[in-house]
Amino acid sequence: MTTQAQALAGRAAELRRAFDLSFAAPGLAASRDDVAFLAVRAGTGSFALALAEVAGVQVNAIITPLPGAPPDLLGLACVRGTILPVYDLARLLGCPSPTPPRWLAVAAGAGTSPVAFGFHGYEGLARVSRAQVVAEVGGQAPGEPPPPREVLRHGGIARPVVHLAALVAALANSNNGHG
Repeated sequence: MTTQAQALAGRAAELRRAFDLSFAAPGLAASRDDVAFLAVRAGTGSFALALAEVAGVQVNAIITPLPGAPPDLLGLACVRGTILPVYDLARLLGCPSPTPPRWLAVAAGAGTSPVAFGFHGYEGLARVSRAQVVAEVGGQAPGEPPPPREVLRHGGIARPVVHLAALVAALANSNNGHG
């Protein structure tokens, strides 16, 4: 074995050890005042999804369109062996959605059946103090999904906070009114 190959093998072993030890090391203690968000892009807007309301995230899922479905219902996708309706998050939030979403966020604790929301880009994870989430004043039109009521200020960007539980409830109410 050449000295270069020995050096690479030694470096690979060192990186493997460091990786394995990183799982054994205690994590940073989160304050009770901390909250976590997924920073996402939906259509042309940037939003924050409350991580506590997200059961999972999937990229490049195959979405099968449903004939005659409303425009915000993209279709059905299989995520971890479960078939879910997938709604276009951008359209639900009133943003232009020029291309099909690439990412899915599965709503946690959706009640009767799981639901996924399609979004266009994952922009990061933010664990912040509750003080960085500020109240936003706004109204809601009857029959419309609730607008974001909070804004996350992080990394120099203000992102409206989207509560998936509120979207799921609004969708359930609109479906009950049409059935």
